Amino acid sequence: MPAALALVFHAHQPVGNFDSVIEDAYQTAYEPVIAALERHPRVRAGLHYSGFLLDWIAARHGEYIERLQRLWTAGQIEMLGGGYYEPILAMLREPERQAQIARQNRQIENWFGSAPRGFWLAERVWEPDLAASLARAGLQYVIVDDTHLQLAGQPEDAVWAAHWTEHQGQRLRVVASDHFLRHAIPFLPEEQSLEYLAQAARRQSQPLLVMGDDLEKFGAWPHTWEHVHRNGWLERFFQRLENASPDVHCVRLGDWLWEHPPQRRVYLPAASYQEMMRWALPPELAQQLEAAAANPGLRESRRFLAGAPWRNFLVRYPEANLIHQIGVDLSLRLERVREEKARLKPTSMASWEIAHDHLLAAQCNDAYWHGLFGGLYAPHLRNTTCTHLAAADHLLAELEAAPATRCWDLDLDGAEEVELRGAGLRVLIAPADGGTLKLLESAAVPANLTHSIRRRPERYHEQIRQKLAGHSIAPLTQAQADPAGDASMLAATLIYDRYERSGGRLFFMPADMEFSGYHPLDMREIPGWADAPYAIASLRAEGSWRELDLRREGEIQGLPGRARKYYRLHASQPELETGWEIEASGLGGYRAGLEFTVNLLAPGAADRRLEFNGQSLPIEWAGVAEAPLLCWRDGWRGFQLEFEAADAVWWVQPIYTVSQSEAGFERVYQGSACMAVFPTARQGRVRLRWSQIRAA
Repeated sequence: MPAALALVFHAHQPVGNFDSVIEDAYQTAYEPVIAALERHPRVRAGLHYSGFLLDWIAARHGEYIERLQRLWTAGQIEMLGGGYYEPILAMLREPERQAQIARQNRQIENWFGSAPRGFWLAERVWEPDLAASLARAGLQYVIVDDTHLQLAGQPEDAVWAAHWTEHQGQRLRVVASDHFLRHAIPFLPEEQSLEYLAQAARRQSQPLLVMGDDLEKFGAWPHTWEHVHRNGWLERFFQRLENASPDVHCVRLGDWLWEHPPQRRVYLPAASYQEMMRWALPPELAQQLEAAAANPGLRESRRFLAGAPWRNFLVRYPEANLIHQIGVDLSLRLERVREEKARLKPTSMASWEIAHDHLLAAQCNDAYWHGLFGGLYAPHLRNTTCTHLAAADHLLAELEAAPATRCWDLDLDGAEEVELRGAGLRVLIAPADGGTLKLLESAAVPANLTHSIRRRPERYHEQIRQKLAGHSIAPLTQAQADPAGDASMLAATLIYDRYERSGGRLFFMPADMEFSGYHPLDMREIPGWADAPYAIASLRAEGSWRELDLRREGEIQGLPGRARKYYRLHASQPELETGWEIEASGLGGYRAGLEFTVNLLAPGAADRRLEFNGQSLPIEWAGVAEAPLLCWRDGWRGFQLEFEAADAVWWVQPIYTVSQSEAGFERVYQGSACMAVFPTARQGRVRLRWSQIRAA
């Protein structure tokens, strides 16, 4: 019997991505692939576009939707559903799971006349309870990865069949994308994929082979347009598929599953595709697995090289976990408001819906992880997520007055965070991490003004060092021509932070410490205090201030000492004051530095500036500002943030990371660190003032 081949092309662009980037993907991949399908009517395929992207295309290229409709009417394509904003569905609470699915289902039904049968699982991140969520939403099948079946103990050829799975009495069909086809198409000669299909037909009766992968690799990835389109790979592949009978025939996946119901049940573990689970590991463990892969006795065991589930990214990157847990908190608050105010006035209900949509947009997956792809290291994507979260919070606060102070374990790590609110500012403080400022959020922008990311080792950084040492290194994918780029410049940027990137982190440094020691973050500080846990002494909202007092007792240079740290947020003015007092012997040879992070996103933009003593400098400036006042001006978003520290000077240093993308390696500005350096260690304070300015 011939092998049934189900081609499924998935297209997605992150919320907040630049229009020029999306347009380029449209011109190089989205449009040419549809044109190729139009030229080859016997080639059937499934198509999935994240809802945000499909609406973007409809607004700018309406004729593309009409072409899809014609292919749909002719029975050539099937439209798959998904989460509208392409979230990692497993990380969402059930109300948002259903909202994301329902919104894209409605979109497809409006344009194509019927709701989708199949579901594209973002990054193929599966957890067992998703079966019930998808079935409740009316979906009939989902595409996972063949790694899922292997980890479930299934035989090798199980990937060429459909299965049932269930959860809490809800049943769902499961099919797996074939690992070989996913990598062979379009990077190997087309004959190899066709021979693989023919072998499957000889080995198994009526095998189903699914190739589900990114549409962008058919022209939008670096160097793929020439291979796929100019050099004719896709045209030759489609021609051969049309003439391949009786070895293979193309099917729409939903049609095939309707005619060939699954014969067996399977229970899949929490997993994703193999590369994703490797990326989710800490670098040292990933390197151990790679070394094990070189062992001939283990080379064929992909189970051994499984890696970690997707949620491990929330452990590896506290920055991702923070925005995730802020979203969970918003979801709970939105649910409570709707339940308590079931009879909301129409205007209030409209505000609730807008707030909820901001939350859904913030759940777009790209800003929560990083591997060969993924946007955790992309400041504009993290900023978009933070902006949607802040906008949702602002609208929700109008429906239900938020308390001036709140104390709870937001990130579920066993330690409480403290929230202060006043005059359009929201502050989040982590007493257990040095009493630091995790969030400074403005409702008027809306934005998180301090978001950045810790510089940490990544597994691929070693390739940069190898290239600098003169070693030849292979590209990480077929799409990469020069994976390490300017190795010397990148290697000089590989500086790693010893603490999370937060505001208000307090360092006790030797009095002879110079600015030159600030760059490698080797400040010879008194150990155990920069990230020391503080106890909450008092939390109150009285009069004009919301105040948090923190206390810590412990040894300082081997002698007993005690410290007080405090935050005061004004109720009616956008102003925050923080400071400390310390009682200890043996501090005569030390001074203190109180460090903050500011991120205005675009270091080369003329409308973003750093000002002090009448000077106006680029925001990536580094040096010593002999002035008590620093002013960060953002003309794009129309605000400025002033840091004032009497009797102090400011050390300023840009923060760069080296991250990986489709094109190789890139040096990315992640904001600037600014430290108020005081002459003594005994006490000090910094006042932050936010104000609106005319946008550029």
